[in-house]
Amino acid sequence: MGIISGNNFIRMLTDTEIDMIYESALAILDDPGFQFNSPAMLDALRDKGARVDYAANMARLPRQLAEEALSIAAREEAERIAKMNGGFYPENCLTFSWHSAHTDASPRLAIAMGGGCPQYLDYENNLKRDATYHDFLRMVRLGDALPEVKAVGNPLHIVVDENGNRMAPRMMAIKGAAMIAKNTSKPGISVLLHPEQLDFLIEIGVVVKGSWEAYKRNPVFINNNDTVTPLTINSHECDIIAALARKGLPVMIIPMPLTGVNAPVTLASAVMLGVAEILATWTAVKALNPDAPVEAGIITGAMDVRTGAASFSTPECIMQDVAVAQIFRHRLKTRCSVGIGFNDASYPGAASAMHRCFKMMAAAACGEVNFPIGILNAGVVYSPEQAMMDLELARAAGRFMRGFEVSAETLAVDLIREAGPGAMFFDREHTVENMRGELWVPDIFTRSKQGELRDEMRRDMVLLAYEKWKAVLAAAEPYHIEDYKAREIDRIVAAAERKLT
Repeated sequence: MGIISGNNFIRMLTDTEIDMIYESALAILDDPGFQFNSPAMLDALRDKGARVDYAANMARLPRQLAEEALSIAAREEAERIAKMNGGFYPENCLTFSWHSAHTDASPRLAIAMGGGCPQYLDYENNLKRDATYHDFLRMVRLGDALPEVKAVGNPLHIVVDENGNRMAPRMMAIKGAAMIAKNTSKPGISVLLHPEQLDFLIEIGVVVKGSWEAYKRNPVFINNNDTVTPLTINSHECDIIAALARKGLPVMIIPMPLTGVNAPVTLASAVMLGVAEILATWTAVKALNPDAPVEAGIITGAMDVRTGAASFSTPECIMQDVAVAQIFRHRLKTRCSVGIGFNDASYPGAASAMHRCFKMMAAAACGEVNFPIGILNAGVVYSPEQAMMDLELARAAGRFMRGFEVSAETLAVDLIREAGPGAMFFDREHTVENMRGELWVPDIFTRSKQGELRDEMRRDMVLLAYEKWKAVLAAAEPYHIEDYKAREIDRIVAAAERKLT
């Protein structure tokens, strides 16, 4: 029996506490309400019964309106679960999280590669710099070559183009989507920075998927949206959300309450604000178009009391994240992914491994299966060395969550009787047949105990990670999309350049 499949998770909140937080979230959506900096959203909410103050861009959302949106979201979730393949969501769904908590299926290692980081950690030259076209291409091809990566998004933004010039901001998303489409067989979410980009991203997605119907069943090249804690969505995000909703495309909202910064210093209040901001956004989306699917994630932070800066790898952060997720799973019958990807370390190493491992394992213990890779410095820097380290940690976590089988065969009583007291088993046929399925073997976090101390001190895990990703990339056969599709994508990019720049 696997750990996750058993549903014996740590619960951050009791049922009574879940109800208290949920009721408080509904109360603040009614008073003082939520600020939507969008006349279109305010109009749609007014028509559904919200009390709207256009001068302040505020909408007071009555309980029944928010719960109507929730009921639609819960029905969508049930339909997604019904369509799951072997107990898992489609691999390109708009989330970094693949939950198995709703089912008795054993978890598999399924990773989405993304992050949208503007900087790249250049290990060879020992510096952090703006991400380039060539960095982006290598990371997409690396994601395509890693079998555990099921969806390749944009780990980076293309800040510097192939000619060494600054990329026009309106073209970052378009050219990034085009590169993903051309260079991986498993495109996922990327980035949508302006509503004007949406039609071009959809066109590229339709080329990849083959038709609008196939694209809409499993959309790619559209991204997550953020609230502004407390209780606000700015006009830019409103415009993107409205554009997605009108097309009937999924809207995923990820609040980022920072305890002691933009949220009260108490953890319960930050959790409540995260829940309220998701509910408010879902309510607005369903008011615009009840057929637009909604999803959610949560990335909380906490104030570093020594510096005042936001931190994302503290015990408080993961408690807040999984508490929000558990409210949605247990009380609202839908899902919310957790923000394990954000890491406070600025360089791959012992600190980054500790941050990632703690968040990954703590979330897994609470039933939130989530395997992000490569992101450093709170989403600012992407590192392929960190990606390789994270992937190894994910494999270890996956092995832990898989648990182990107890049966007559695995107890191996006959083998022990045959061998007798004092026997060794490393040279037995039984060991050869079963060791790969039973024992996890690391590549980077080595376990040598026999070397000289000086030699062991020189075995830098970041260097091993660097050598690992370079070897993976060198051995991989690059994916290339069909020529006619590549030409059509080039036409779309050229049309976007004419219109957007």
